[in-house]
Amino acid sequence: RMGDADGNGDGREDGRAAAIARDSVNAAATIGDFVLSWAQFGVDSGFAVGKSVAWGASTAAAAGAATVVAMNAAGEVSQTTAVAAVCAAAVVKAVEVGVGVAHFTTAGGLSLGRTLAAHTLGVADEIFEAYGVPNGEVVRLAIGQEAGDAVIFIKRVAQEIGGIPPGDMTIMDTVRAATALTWLHQNAGLADLHGQPHRHPVPPAVIEWDEIRRYLRFSLAMYGHVALKFLRLVPLYGPAVEDDLAVVRTLTDDATVLRSEWSGSTYRPGYILVADNVGHAVVLVFRGTLGLHDVLTDLVCKQQPLECDGLAGMAHGGMLEAARRLLDELRADIQAALRDHPGFKLVLCGHSLGGGLATLVAALVGPRIEIPSTQAGAPSTFADVRAYSFAAPAVLSLVLARQASHVTSVALGADMVPRFGMASTMDLRESLATLHATDGLLDEIDQRQAQQQGEAAGDDGAPPQYRAAPTATTAETAEWARATVAQLKAAVPSTDKLFPGGTILWAATEIAEAPGFTTTRAAPAPATGADWVVADQTSFDTILISGSTMFSSHMPQMYAQMLLGTDRIVE
Repeated sequence: RMGDADGNGDGREDGRAAAIARDSVNAAATIGDFVLSWAQFGVDSGFAVGKSVAWGASTAAAAGAATVVAMNAAGEVSQTTAVAAVCAAAVVKAVEVGVGVAHFTTAGGLSLGRTLAAHTLGVADEIFEAYGVPNGEVVRLAIGQEAGDAVIFIKRVAQEIGGIPPGDMTIMDTVRAATALTWLHQNAGLADLHGQPHRHPVPPAVIEWDEIRRYLRFSLAMYGHVALKFLRLVPLYGPAVEDDLAVVRTLTDDATVLRSEWSGSTYRPGYILVADNVGHAVVLVFRGTLGLHDVLTDLVCKQQPLECDGLAGMAHGGMLEAARRLLDELRADIQAALRDHPGFKLVLCGHSLGGGLATLVAALVGPRIEIPSTQAGAPSTFADVRAYSFAAPAVLSLVLARQASHVTSVALGADMVPRFGMASTMDLRESLATLHATDGLLDEIDQRQAQQQGEAAGDDGAPPQYRAAPTATTAETAEWARATVAQLKAAVPSTDKLFPGGTILWAATEIAEAPGFTTTRAAPAPATGADWVVADQTSFDTILISGSTMFSSHMPQMYAQMLLGTDRIVE
């Protein structure tokens, strides 16, 4: 009974009890299967030892009986002794057979019990499902309704995507396929800035490098003094880093803090609202992922509909929920701050999760924000809106991401976060499976890699054409790698991906000069010499497998080094 017409609340209590009962059934099924599977293992192991001992005893008894019978034939022992030896051997053999029968019976009983238990508990769970009883109530009671819902969603997504390795592949099969995919990505130039469509050098006069560097410092400040010390971005001691507000003052040129929230919860990460008198802006800074609640917000990646300026699209569900809540909570404070600072613009910024929220709040607000007058009948005024997303997550569908012209997203190298989403993860899994299943493809990649690395393969019978030793990607290899990647994409098409918003500035952490690539240099960011391009969103539709750099490129200190020219932002 999930409701009560009397409104006395008894129905809700019954509903919760039923939900807890369903969780208990699921837990019983999991625990029961675990216990019975280990019991099966223990029975098999124990009986294996017993059968080995019984077989040894039976074999020894049979050999002994044969010897005694031979001795009886030679007149060395009596017939009674021979009969006794044969009977003893028969008894030992009967014990061996009995152990085998006992193993079969016990194992069969356990298997039957495991099957019956799973079926019975499965039927019970189906009954709960049919009556609309939710699962996960125990988790919700333990960590709260919203966090519990997030955990249950993440679990369901993991089950839908499936495990690694995919299909019938072993771990070693997966490692081999992943190694091959890494080689394909590298030789196709997907992680380089040269020779790829939808990328062009950054016009230096168009990009506001000073603003980008300035609001990176604001974004880093939001992590707080403890995290920045752990990342070695600031020294351990000193008045400039003695607490969170000291770090904010130091990194923002004494911007006036108007409101701050350093703690967080699910769909509500930390933030600071400041008046930046140097940059002539009211700045709302969102904190990146720092705690478990932030991780839950990141991973609730179910897409939700979003309409901006008449265009309909989709957005990252967890971050969109957080963006809407924070905007509802802070809109009045933002408008008041802009009234108090006429001529200031609104800047939204953050790193990682914070960058995703900056993009989504900018999409919700639009390129200009209305500031209602406090005077009756007086018209509203408007302020420009700019957003800077560092290590920008994939949060908007293609049409909305391209429309967000007031957003600048910054990405480094093979950073996985701008490419990560449910669809791209499933694509990666299916690409590995396709590589494994396509006859001869992995072998050809191995041969091309051996040729590229100059590994002579004469001893194993490889043909002469694979004994050459070029050291760089040839134009033919690059073209073949691109064609193969395109075939993999065609085999696992996805049309529902999300992307970073607005103008995407993309820097390579390493520039590979290779034949076949167009080597037009991109514009350097001041003080770093890093090469940058403006990349179209479709350059971020694939997770690049590049070892540790796909994770290390995401770290705040990498963005500080590439944009500020240092990984020590306070001396």
